[in-house]
Amino acid sequence: MTYRYYNVRREIYNHSSEKELNKYRTFKELKKLYKPFHWIIFSLMILSLVAFIIVAIAVDNKLWCSIPLLIIIVCDKLWDSKAERFYNKEEREKELKSIDSAYEEYLKTVKNILINNGIDTKVKCNCLKEECLSVFKKRELKYSILNNRVFEITIGIPIGALISTIISNDTDTITIQAAAFLLIGIVIYALISFSRFITYHTSGYWKDEQLLNALEEMDYYF
Repeated sequence: MTYRYYNVRREIYNHSSEKELNKYRTFKELKKLYKPFHWIIFSLMILSLVAFIIVAIAVDNKLWCSIPLLIIIVCDKLWDSKAERFYNKEEREKELKSIDSAYEEYLKTVKNILINNGIDTKVKCNCLKEECLSVFKKRELKYSILNNRVFEITIGIPIGALISTIISNDTDTITIQAAAFLLIGIVIYALISFSRFITYHTSGYWKDEQLLNALEEMDYYF
């Protein structure tokens, strides 16, 4: 990676946080924005989720779980299709104007950072974007190789063991071996996933993702 890339990434992180664009609504804002429709749907989803957990644990016939699950699905569809229509219009307009204002300020900040680092054309911006994408390509390749090796060991070997079982009729021994390989594979997959999550934060990949998001926004700005 070039020094310019790390300079831009650092400045984007320090000066153009996406916090204002991704911030959560406060309860006070929700009270102003939401109408009875939203509170009813929200309450139904929470109650249905609690009911689903209780039924799944306490009731032998798991088919009863389908009732709260169905309610959750219906509420989710209603929210997606009707929520915008039932917002408090005045508060929603204020919120959207605030988001638009924060977005424009974000774009101006990113553009100034890029220009101050000599990235003042679409071509240069694309070069920086390619560098950023290469970071994720290398990361995905590394974990793809690990996953393929684990798959080969935990799936390929057990399948071969099962074929050997059919030929030799030594079912007990082979079945235990296959189960052991599958268990080891599950543990390894879990460790790989955990490692991927940890390195995303400890190695600063989230900063690269923040930079990539900014550059993708600039595709519409230059």
